[in-house]
Amino acid sequence: MSGFGFKSANDFPNRDPYQVDIWYINDQNLMVHYSFQKLDFEQKRWHTLSFHKVFTLEATTFIFDFRNLI
Repeated sequence: MSGFGFKSANDFPNRDPYQVDIWYINDQNLMVHYSFQKLDFEQKRWHTLSFHKVFTLEATTFIFDFRNLI
């Protein structure tokens, strides 16, 4: 993976996450925390945040764990 993107909630800005933690499953079938990304949708609806070339990682399974205030 060399990039990813997320779209804001369509109706309520308070549902937008402020951070995403990125995990992957390694060759030993264990979850490994790789990175996190702060998210700022600027109160915009249907807004896409794109992150390119943040990291390069080869894996077959990724987990995106979103954090929000509600």
